[in-house]
Amino acid sequence: MKSAIDKIFGFSDMGIVQGRNIPKKIFYEQDAFNASRKKLFTDDIENLRISAICDRNTTNIEAYVNEDRNYKEIFFIQVILKDASKHKKISEIMHQVIPNPVVIIFIHKKSLLLSAAHKRLNKQEKGKIVVEAEYNSPWVSTETSDETIQKFIKQLYLKNFNFDNLYVFYSDITKAIIFSSFIELVRAYKYSRACDIKKISELADRFKKLQEKKVFHVNADKKLKNFGDKVSNHQQLLDTQKELDKIKQILTKFD
Repeated sequence: MKSAIDKIFGFSDMGIVQGRNIPKKIFYEQDAFNASRKKLFTDDIENLRISAICDRNTTNIEAYVNEDRNYKEIFFIQVILKDASKHKKISEIMHQVIPNPVVIIFIHKKSLLLSAAHKRLNKQEKGKIVVEAEYNSPWVSTETSDETIQKFIKQLYLKNFNFDNLYVFYSDITKAIIFSSFIELVRAYKYSRACDIKKISELADRFKKLQEKKVFHVNADKKLKNFGDKVSNHQQLLDTQKELDKIKQILTKFD
């Protein structure tokens, strides 16, 4: 799996391979690390490793530093999980504890899941950071022949992204992860550098809610007896489907 991750991201091609194990005690020593968090890391993480570090020296990508951001390094950290269901809790902790922008590469058996979250400087507490929205990909097999998943995996090759500065570079990676949410939703993957992160995320969230609404109306139709109620429910179902189709069309027009 280690070589597969290297090949997917192209770490060796960029000369940024690290391959250093991270002792769990580094996390335990953090102020915010309580007993329950320690148990989570002890029981559910098999191994932590720094796969690569992107900075001015290793990639020739300029840092991005202003009053809100301090993007001098981007970490790629590999986390081998014993229990795949614990990725969400672990990613939340890691994004909070690690001050640098980080791409977390979760691994369970032969599948991977990616997590990213932009960070800004906390102006109220010097030396602290504020984690913005966290974005996670679905679990995908690294050995699949599925064309949609293969599109996502091929997009992760780091040389595909914008090298203007580390903030733009990390934003591009984050977009690739957000777009992966559509793999489960519409069985499609189409990356767009031009589309902003907020728009992609809102689109995915809206689609999920509409899917839930569609299921509600389908189930309601089986239970309703009154003719008028059935007609009203059916119309709402049609309207919901139209919205779902509209989002699918928007997705295919990204470029």
